[in-house]
Amino acid sequence: MLDHVPFEILIEIMTRLPVKSLIQFTSVLKTWKSLIRSSKFIADYYTNLRSQRQHLIQYNHHSHYQQNCFVSIVDDNTFPEHQLTLTTPSSLSLDNLALVGSSHGLFCFVARKGTNILSKVVVIWNPSIRKSVAIYVHNDIKEDEDCFLGFGVCPNTLDPKIIKICKFDGNLEVVVFTLSSRTWRSPLSNIMLSNNLTITSPYSNIVIGGLIYWCALKSFLYTIVSFDLTSEEFVEIQLPDELKLSYQMDSRIFKLRESLVVVQQHMNNDYQVWIMENKVTKSFTKLFNINILPDLSVIKPCGFRMNDQLILESSCHLVAYDPSTESIKNLGFDGRINSFDVTSYTESLLLIDNSESLIY
Repeated sequence: MLDHVPFEILIEIMTRLPVKSLIQFTSVLKTWKSLIRSSKFIADYYTNLRSQRQHLIQYNHHSHYQQNCFVSIVDDNTFPEHQLTLTTPSSLSLDNLALVGSSHGLFCFVARKGTNILSKVVVIWNPSIRKSVAIYVHNDIKEDEDCFLGFGVCPNTLDPKIIKICKFDGNLEVVVFTLSSRTWRSPLSNIMLSNNLTITSPYSNIVIGGLIYWCALKSFLYTIVSFDLTSEEFVEIQLPDELKLSYQMDSRIFKLRESLVVVQQHMNNDYQVWIMENKVTKSFTKLFNINILPDLSVIKPCGFRMNDQLILESSCHLVAYDPSTESIKNLGFDGRINSFDVTSYTESLLLIDNSESLIY
């Protein structure tokens, strides 16, 4: 029967199938295995799945404080009812586990302590196919050295990269790790970063359109730093005057509809949400304000849903704020967790295998 199906139609069908089915297909025919592992097929598959986002929630149970737990929630009209507890590899049993970033369905984690790396191992994990790989962090960490990491998948080569930037005695050292070669090296382009730059979230970055973004402070003013995963160039992005001042406010960056968003929290618990609409001119527009939320305490923004709702953490539970109705919905995690990292992702066919390095 398959002999009568045109190969082009077969490809269209496969790009719409779940990851688990495609993994099984690689054992059926060698031609299917070669197709599914090709870079072009993975790129097409990822593009088709962009509209089928999920949220990966990292939390710790009160009863097992050191245990890292992960839940995947489908971001559709059933949100947050469709939940799946994920089986995590032993490589993610690190204490003080922090999410560095996510890209193309892969997640990068590291153990951290304050602004320094606690563990010399970084773990890249694909929850869709339950594969992970542990990577030794390049060179030793000097005492009192400030370091931050970045992670993303190069859109041209589909090669995961880890960026490590350390500042010691006022000097910056940058090294890049590529998973296909399993080597650390200097970046392809000259480093164009100011020595007085401080990343405000050393273990948290956002990847959009082949660029890694970090929120930073420069001379006590907020700015944003980007790293091009293809050219490996750094760029500092100037923020509007309303977003620059660092006193009486806290700024975090997120992704919304493939655009960069800045959520600014003032001391009185008011929020301003800005979006970078033009990637060329880097212009920002205010989306909406959130006034004081009297029923919530210890509020922290965690990310956005596809429908523009802002997910917030408050007193060990999650809520979703709808800007169109100015209403708040409880997401049902009350009283049983301590902390969250909420990241949007889609299933990925990037296969990480200890014996075959990186399989496409």
